[in-house]
Amino acid sequence: MKKVRIEIKETSLNKRLGSVFALAIYDGANILCAIDKIDWLIMRKLGRFPVVGFKSLLHMVYNPVRKRFYEQVIMHACSPKSAFLPIRNQPELELEDGTFVRLILMAVCADAPEPVLKYEDFHEALSKDPRFKNLKTNINLSD
Repeated sequence: MKKVRIEIKETSLNKRLGSVFALAIYDGANILCAIDKIDWLIMRKLGRFPVVGFKSLLHMVYNPVRKRFYEQVIMHACSPKSAFLPIRNQPELELEDGTFVRLILMAVCADAPEPVLKYEDFHEALSKDPRFKNLKTNINLSD
């Protein structure tokens, strides 16, 4: 198991859950797995995702059809071994023990936010791609 911290800057989430999530993740886990674990914690605590128009944090930040994070999501990741981890362009990169990730959502500086997939299309893409088989929370969400 590895320990990572993820800071999320999004007002609706921060009001209800704070901004930093300290996670224990399994060896080999990447940022998508870590976000899925945050979704599990959110569902456990609140029963639903608190941001209107989205079913999960992963739904809000990641496009599984294009296999990339949305443009309006600002990200920075670092670890004790590296000042920068390229998780935006390499979301399948394994997170190291002690990694810190900052996500800034729906950033004001994004001139034209990229449209987010409808939840049905998001869920279908996750369900069909074997790379996402370990994302238990998001695969098991119902419409």
